[in-house]
Amino acid sequence: MIVIGTIELKFTNGKGTFCCPQCEQERTYRQRTRRLFLTVYFIPLIPLQTLGDFIECTTCRGTFPVESATLTADQLHARKRQVAGELIRRALVAVVAADNVVTDEELEVVCDFAHRNEQPHITREQLLHETTAIRYAELDALGYLRHVASQLTKLEQETLVYHAFLAATAAGDLSPTRQTLLAHLPAAIGMPEARFREIVSRAVNHN
Repeated sequence: MIVIGTIELKFTNGKGTFCCPQCEQERTYRQRTRRLFLTVYFIPLIPLQTLGDFIECTTCRGTFPVESATLTADQLHARKRQVAGELIRRALVAVVAADNVVTDEELEVVCDFAHRNEQPHITREQLLHETTAIRYAELDALGYLRHVASQLTKLEQETLVYHAFLAATAAGDLSPTRQTLLAHLPAAIGMPEARFREIVSRAVNHN
């Protein structure tokens, strides 16, 4: 019986230097191609199709889109700030939607954050649509905040906490659901309670 299958192989087809998004320093990279082969008795014989190219940092072994090779350090940092801003904005929407009551004041806080963080296209109508989608999906807000925080720097996590409190209290007193959410937030994201209280105090006193 002939044993036929497929296997994916990777080939290096170029090298260079770039600002690695993971190392955040100048590094060398290999440009690689993923290709699918037909195998006979587990031996790759016939190339079937190209699955795509990527670059691999030779230091951290992280893999990135090919276009990452052309980004300057400033462009890389700008892109990372944009991604962090979008993650925080989505987390704020989850906070607002947590108790199923969404007000104009709360949407204004999230919208203002988005506009201050290179998201000028965000509107209240879009935010309202997102809160509705979250409620229907019955999203675990605390779990989502934990997931978002794991992708942020410490400073970005503090930004998240600061604006989460502003959004949660924009319409007045905290609802029981939001009180519970904020009470569990520092432990969920690994932030010391003392630092959490400092950030909340600063948010309370903001003008």
